[in-house]
Amino acid sequence: RRNNYTKQRYHTDEAYNTKERLTSLVKHAFNKYSITGKVQSSKKYGIDYKKICEHLGPKPGEDYEIDHIIPLSSFNLNKKEEIKQSFSPSNHQWLHKHINRIKSNKILLAVLELP
Repeated sequence: RRNNYTKQRYHTDEAYNTKERLTSLVKHAFNKYSITGKVQSSKKYGIDYKKICEHLGPKPGEDYEIDHIIPLSSFNLNKKEEIKQSFSPSNHQWLHKHINRIKSNKILLAVLELP
């Protein structure tokens, strides 16, 4: 029952969906870019999902993904201050998935147009 509830909520509640996407990004980033992985709660790292969700706002369309303006690979996720900077609300944006895939681990100075 619990799995059915969370699956249904993921597809119907946009705020819940965004928060789940963010938690997945955090877990993946720590596993990939830190030595120890994620060992503390997100609050202890200074990550506030609610503020990030408020900053992002509603998803602009089906083909959009959450993007880090400054890529996570640019930060040292073994230092608490850099973790706070990398997961600050101002470092997040919605980006069309096609552009996000092209961007990859780069910082874009110009906005790309969709094909």
